[in-house]
Amino acid sequence: MAVIITSFAAAEEMAAMVAVSPLRDITSSPGSPNTPLPLPSKLIAAELDAGRKVQITGFGTFMTRRRKKRMGRNPQTGATIKIPAKTVVKFRVAKAFKDAAEFILNTDLRRALGADELDVPRIESLVANAHIWNSELDSEGHGYLLQQTLARQMHEVFDNADDEALLKRLSAAVRMADSLPFPLDLAQVQTLYYRMLPTARAGRKAQAEAGDEAAKAWLERFDALGELLKVRAG
Repeated sequence: MAVIITSFAAAEEMAAMVAVSPLRDITSSPGSPNTPLPLPSKLIAAELDAGRKVQITGFGTFMTRRRKKRMGRNPQTGATIKIPAKTVVKFRVAKAFKDAAEFILNTDLRRALGADELDVPRIESLVANAHIWNSELDSEGHGYLLQQTLARQMHEVFDNADDEALLKRLSAAVRMADSLPFPLDLAQVQTLYYRMLPTARAGRKAQAEAGDEAAKAWLERFDALGELLKVRAG
């Protein structure tokens, strides 16, 4: 038997509780010294402890599963250990909520990837949340937006070679892009980088060899960018 909660406020509260993970495991222990739960969390905990499902309309369903005792391995020592049986809470997201989350995540990603300044932590967080909620992302569209932004930033570096802040920003963006699940064509960025080798890089190299510390630092950062772009600088 499932308890059905139709309160939108309840859905909002539970959404906050599982914002980090929609399918997290929580040991079900009625007497555990946890922080007191607000309503409807108390109701949900009580129903789960009684072995019943709790369905929040438009949000999802909480249920319990019993994990059998098993043998495991201590990750620090490698020793074999016994893992006791326990009851864990599972959450299954409702399709309506999943679709809404998917729309919001894709919309926020489009804005973030097309911005003049790429907010790397936010973009990584949005992608991580999409993975958590098993949301389908517009990979082709996001990849195109990102490569356009990277090309724009590379143009700024090309036109302002002395601005190390721009070079640092681009390096962080390319490093992030390499970790994202979006298809990218960096040919335009790589071409502009290559065009800087006989001009900006050659000039900094001569200065660095003459003992200019600032030129040495710039050269190291520029060559590191080349490694990220898979373009051999030296």
